[in-house]
Amino acid sequence: MHIMFNLQNILALERTELMKFYSTYYTSPLGTIHIQATQEAVCSLKFVKYVNSNSPDLPDILRYCLYEIDEYFKGNLKRFSVPITMNGTYFQLAVWKSLQTLPYGKTLSYRDIADYIQKPNAYRAVGHANKKNPLPIIIPCHRVVGKNGHLTGYNKGLWRKKWLIEHEKEHVGQRTNPVKKTD
Repeated sequence: MHIMFNLQNILALERTELMKFYSTYYTSPLGTIHIQATQEAVCSLKFVKYVNSNSPDLPDILRYCLYEIDEYFKGNLKRFSVPITMNGTYFQLAVWKSLQTLPYGKTLSYRDIADYIQKPNAYRAVGHANKKNPLPIIIPCHRVVGKNGHLTGYNKGLWRKKWLIEHEKEHVGQRTNPVKKTD
């Protein structure tokens, strides 16, 4: 087995080691969400069963993320604006970027996404990239369904995918993103 390193990977590793990560939790209708971020961007959302302690002195980025997630679950937020960062393969990044263009309350098939990124035969790989999505809800992988419209493949639980799709359809005609409250 050969392990290959290049300068880009080494620099990314060094940058990661120097970054400080912060975390907090949000109690959603779908369960507790653990959110991680650096000072600059949100990097992870995960549904969790257990809650650890929040980072002391939450950075503004996490406070803003909590605000946006709360507004999303209230049906007021249609598109997230919180800065995000993602690590993945070129293909995964292409899929995740395309998912960010999916309209609120609409669904597309895995094949549609594969066509959009100009990889028409890669619809199964699109599903695998969705599974690796580090920012569910913000990057709306729940809006991707089987070609016949059936709910398939949501590793956070199909019941959550169904809830999210129904939630968005219920609120799709309402006003768009609210203006952030000033303190």
